[in-house]
Amino acid sequence: MGHKELWLEDWTNDKSALTRAKIGQTSPVGWLDWSVASPDMRFDWGLKAASHEFSSVSENLQYLIRGLEHKPATYKDNGDFLQPSQVIVSNPEDWGNCVSQTRLKTSFIAEVQDTPYVLEISIDQVWPALWTTAEPDIGWRIELYGKHWDSAMNQVNPIDQRKDWGEGLKNVWVGTDPDLGKRFSSLLQVVVQLQIQLDAMERLPSRAEQQ
Repeated sequence: MGHKELWLEDWTNDKSALTRAKIGQTSPVGWLDWSVASPDMRFDWGLKAASHEFSSVSENLQYLIRGLEHKPATYKDNGDFLQPSQVIVSNPEDWGNCVSQTRLKTSFIAEVQDTPYVLEISIDQVWPALWTTAEPDIGWRIELYGKHWDSAMNQVNPIDQRKDWGEGLKNVWVGTDPDLGKRFSSLLQVVVQLQIQLDAMERLPSRAEQQ
């Protein structure tokens, strides 16, 4: 599919997500691509934005999508937090080199109390082409984002049809304080608090050590 990606979002164990498939290209926003070193914390962090351009899904790809099956993870232990799920592709050999890789993201999402932000902890599984029966490359991600960001970043001024993020970027960095720096610092405070909590969790004994 060239440099394009095919998205299936909010996919549980039914077929409804297949009809909402999107294909498009993601481009990073160059002026907002920060990486911040935190030598006194376990994790560094970054602030990034990306734009998406979508196009219609071809009949050929719709045929591929209809042959996909998702198997959610099974949780047997109350202490289980997040387990990888599984995607099954019918006849992956039929597609040759049309698909370079398959990525399955399994997430736990929770609102950060008393803030406009959402915390997403996810497992990424990546397979070459469509060979999802092979052993995947696995990675973990922790993401923090505003619940309002998608709509705020795409808001358009009805007069000049240009992006409108509000005076002092209030649509993006929400809050009552007129000072942009103070409103932005509220996000930084949430990031620092999350880092502190992650450091504290890292020092907790595992269940195996407790037994």
